[in-house]
Amino acid sequence: MSDPCIVTSSDIPDMSGQSPSAWWIDDEGNWRPVDDESELPHQRDPATSHSEALSFLYDWLGMIRIDVRATETIVEWDVQNVQPTCLEEAKTFLDRPQQGREIVLHYCYGGWCRERFPNAASALERLLETEAYRHVAPFEGPTIHPIDLQKLDREQLQYPIRQALQLWESWKAAPEQSLLAFSNLPNFWRT
Repeated sequence: MSDPCIVTSSDIPDMSGQSPSAWWIDDEGNWRPVDDESELPHQRDPATSHSEALSFLYDWLGMIRIDVRATETIVEWDVQNVQPTCLEEAKTFLDRPQQGREIVLHYCYGGWCRERFPNAASALERLLETEAYRHVAPFEGPTIHPIDLQKLDREQLQYPIRQALQLWESWKAAPEQSLLAFSNLPNFWRT
């Protein structure tokens, strides 16, 4: 028995004149409408009822959320974890004209990014670009390597502080020469 609430992108009507609506695209490419007024729990948006639901839906299930509003359409997904079938459905959806709506791509790739596009074609092009990063880990940022302070000698700890204070004192006297002297230090240009 099939669920009458599940449809495919070809069954989605033109939403140009409709009131706002939200949809989840599941891992099989089915469109699941969200109806927070529904008495059936599976039709209500899990994201509004549980704080960790969004993480589960994006990270673990690889789903995409499409939120059609009066002036914009928002497409949300996790670049690394999105299911290929979901992505294909979103591409099919964006390949259709979005009458008078701005397209907002809201995607997670190391952090949440939000980009706005005046038309669906530009948004589709950007979505296709993000697809190349599906199996690439984003830069995790700087790391801290702990150093045992007992292993550093006193001169190693004091030299940078002493040098900074000397430069500060000389800068107060003549700022232009101090900056030039600072840039000529042997360690200044070291990468």
